[in-house]
Amino acid sequence: MRMKIAFVNVIGLWVLISSCAQQPDFKKDGGVRMILEVEHHEGDLTELRRQSETVLQKRLDQFGISSASVKDGNKPNEIIIEIPGKNDMSRLRMVLQNSARLSFYETYDNAEMYPNLDKLNTALVEEGGLKKEVPKEEPKEEEGNSLREQLKKTDAPQKSKEELINENPLFAVLSAAMYANSNGEYILAEGPVVGYSVDTAKVNVFMRSETAKNIFGPYVKFIWTFKPAEHIQSFSLLAVRINSKGEPALSGDLVKKARLVYDTPDGGRPQISMEFNPEPALAWKRITAANIGRSIAITLDDHVVCYPVVQGEISGGMSSITGAFTREEAEDLVNIMNAGYLPVDLKITKEEEVAPQ
Repeated sequence: MRMKIAFVNVIGLWVLISSCAQQPDFKKDGGVRMILEVEHHEGDLTELRRQSETVLQKRLDQFGISSASVKDGNKPNEIIIEIPGKNDMSRLRMVLQNSARLSFYETYDNAEMYPNLDKLNTALVEEGGLKKEVPKEEPKEEEGNSLREQLKKTDAPQKSKEELINENPLFAVLSAAMYANSNGEYILAEGPVVGYSVDTAKVNVFMRSETAKNIFGPYVKFIWTFKPAEHIQSFSLLAVRINSKGEPALSGDLVKKARLVYDTPDGGRPQISMEFNPEPALAWKRITAANIGRSIAITLDDHVVCYPVVQGEISGGMSSITGAFTREEAEDLVNIMNAGYLPVDLKITKEEEVAPQ
């Protein structure tokens, strides 16, 4: 009995000491002060700022920074955050600016998109006043002037880099998703990836032009992967389906609970397991049933994190995100998703270190 009482007393003393331990204090210990601004909002700005402050405080709590202060800024669209002590600033910036908008898109296949990509390439040549040479005789159907056909003509005279760029302005910055088979024939790759690039900004100018909109129509959107593909060190461009309002198949307040898991029992690659809220769970069941054998693109903040092929209808309200995550990245995303998504986009406009007083 004495041993039991002594044990309880030791625990009680430990709790007392822990409760007296001082939390970091911004004024005393210094830290970093950040100003964030609300961007592109619709609705009551005061309420949107209040909701954003609540989510930001939850995120900081998830990261063990409960002593941080989140408060109104001097302007209606400003939020001030004061974080005591030393912190990993790159992670903090990601945590505070990542809205964590999770979306699920139905996709198009590369074979569906390639003819229109070639049309866009031709249209860009014409808009630039650079005409392709017109042969005297009409070419046969299999001898077209598309990039795919040009690659077949191994006996054609070599052209300069400038000539190739002038004749293929789109494909000069976007590598088409195709490969050479054992016979040397170029075959379009299967799946929703339509191309690869390191110069995503230049490709975006072409893909978001009025010319591209007229060619692809109102129900196609192009989205980049959030990381470059490891084997080629280029970002992948996917073609996804949107409705008349520009919306994906599923988006919004979707996740009830997210957690970190691994793809094998003894570890392996980190993944994010998600339990949907009831209404999105029913929508997810319907979407997967309608897309068996096709890819669904899963995006966070409008960047594709993975695009798995649907093997069958998924019921029960569960799903997972598999990507080229490090453990730290996966943990951060889980914490962000559990804290909730931001109702608006936030941008850090000022960041300053504050010395201890």
